[in-house]
Amino acid sequence: MESAAPPPFFSNATLDVRRDHIIDLGSKCIIFIIYFVGFYFVMWLVFLEWVTNNDVNREDRRLRDIELGSLPAGETIQEISDDD
Repeated sequence: MESAAPPPFFSNATLDVRRDHIIDLGSKCIIFIIYFVGFYFVMWLVFLEWVTNNDVNREDRRLRDIELGSLPAGETIQEISDDD
């Protein structure tokens, strides 16, 4: 009577399955890292845009340019009045 013995622990089939699982896990990790880096890159761009286009910063830069006498070509100094 022959009994069907299970394959040895390090058979080629077992190694192929393990290799496939490792490759699958590695590709998922790489995709996760790409999404993570991409998300924070977009957030960094949004933050930089907010900082550079902030009205307070724009007004401070204009006042600095007025004080230094280096306004862009064609721009004149005008009084900024608040409508309070």
